[in-house]
Formats: sequence, C-alpha cells, structure tokens
Amino acid sequence: MKLTPEERAARNAFQAALRQNLRQRAQLILGVQASALQQLQGLAGAIAVLLAEQPTDWRQWQLTTIQAQVQALIDGLQGTLTSAVDQALVDAWATGVASVDAPLAAADVNVQIFLPQMDATVLTALRSFTAGRIKDLAAGADAAIDQAIHLAVLGAQTPGETMKAVQAALGAKDAPTLARARKIVVTSMGEAYAVASQQRLVAAAERVPGMQKQWRRSGKIHSRWSHDAMDGKVVDADKPFLVPTKGLGVFVKMMHPHDPKAPASEIINCGCIARPWLNRWGLPPGGTPFSDREVALNPMKAAGKGWLAGRGA
Repeated sequence: MKLTPEERAARNAFQAALRQNLRQRAQLILGVQASALQQLQGLAGAIAVLLAEQPTDWRQWQLTTIQAQVQALIDGLQGTLTSAVDQALVDAWATGVASVDAPLAAADVNVQIFLPQMDATVLTALRSFTAGRIKDLAAGADAAIDQAIHLAVLGAQTPGETMKAVQAALGAKDAPTLARARKIVVTSMGEAYAVASQQRLVAAAERVPGMQKQWRRSGKIHSRWSHDAMDGKVVDADKPFLVPTKGLGVFVKMMHPHDPKAPASEIINCGCIARPWLNRWGLPPGGTPFSDREVALNPMKAAGKGWLAGRGA
C-alpha cells in the first residue's frame, strides 16, 4: 500500500503516540509494584524492630501486646497500599482512554470532543473489588506473622529465626505476600486500562472509518500459549477476539485482554494489550516472532519461533 507523505506522517505520529502511551502504562504498573515492595519491606523491618525490643527470654513475651502492635502495623500497610493502588487504578483508566485519544490526536484525527462521556461503572466496581483483595492480602500477612510469633512464644524457634521468617514472608523479593501483591496490581490495573481503552475504541470507531483493534502478546518468557497465538490478530472494535483453548476448535470470546467476562485463567497476571488499529495506513500485519532470548529461556516457544509473524493477522 503506497501512502502519501501526509498519510505516512500521520501513521508514524499515531504509532509514536501509542508507544508513548504503552510506556506510561508500564511505568504505572512498575511504579505500584515498587511501592508495594517498599511498603512490605518497611512492614517487615518495623516488625523486626518490635521483636528485637522483646525480652531475650521468650517466656517473658507478652503475646497479646505484641499481636496488637503487629495488627496496628498491618492496618497501616493496608491503608497506604489500598490508597496507592486505588489512585493507580484511576490513572490506569485515564491512560486506557488516552490509548485511543492520544494516537488519533497525534495523527490529526481529532474526534475526542464528539465522543460520549466514559462510563466508569466498571472502574468503580474494580476499585471496590481491589480494595477487598488488598484486605485479604493484609489478613494473610497477619496470619503468617502471627504463626511465626506463636512459634517463638512456644519456644519452637528463636527470636532471630522468627525475624527471618517474617522477612521471608513479607520483605524478600520472592516473598509470597509480595507475589500476591504483584498479581493484584498487574491484574487490576491491566483490567482498568483495557476496559477504558475498549470503551473509547468502540466510541471512536463510530466516527473513524476503519478503526479496529489488534491483540499484542506480553513478551513474557512464561506466557500463555493461547495468548502468544493471538499476537497480531485484528478484529473490528466492537467484535470479540476468539482465543483458543486446549479443546480442539474451542475458543473463548474476549473483547480484549483482561476482559472481566473471561475465565480467571485467561486474566490473572496477563500482560497482553489490545491496541487501536487503522488498516488504511498499511500497518504491518501479523505478530512478532519469538526472539532468540525467549526461545533460550523457554524452549517450549521453539516450536513457535517465526510462526507468529508468518501466519498473518
């Protein structure tokens, strides 16, 4: 497809704005993950200080007092983490809207003033649901810490071992509580961004001829094979993607990655995105082939190396 200089400039501006939007999305998610790590490490440190202040003879520990102090620390964590993630969800929603508005504006396709106001019903529900998940996260952390302290009080482990157990549960980079926090952040923020982007895309498609959407894989080393297989697929803005499952010829209909109506197995920790697509600019079809690094770190991808780009959109 031969483009005029003006069309080529519009296409390049569109793609540049979209890349910038995706960088903003990634920065939001990474920022909240870093904040969660910092807060959990801070909690582990505060509890370590609390335990270090106890008598060296574990038989003199006042369990009720220690538990109350730990609970106050965890309540503080729950409040600050909930606040940080809640604001990040609002920002992710706005970034999802901008994933359509900004590229179109960069290409001088200014339709924003004609588009209806966004329906934030899903965002409101997601904020409430995520706050509940963080509450559960805090409860799980409390249970892990309580168990460690009980073992110390019973003489089953030393105070030093107890502090190490608390650090392993909360502050270490591979701590289970941190892994849960990461999962909450990636899943919830991905959903906020995706739902907002889909709403805006459908509205824009009514005024922008040829507006579609394209599924792009996350690039994770250990990704879902079905999502890798979707890379490069293009459908109309108001149509679902047909995501393959293990059953032959069986598909899951998803309006976009992180579709809240899809099974949890298709959503949790997913890093895929759906981006605006305008075929009239001759954007390259198909997916991105697996890199040598991806294949080296996950040999299961070897069979698909080159396949994604070669099968077309």
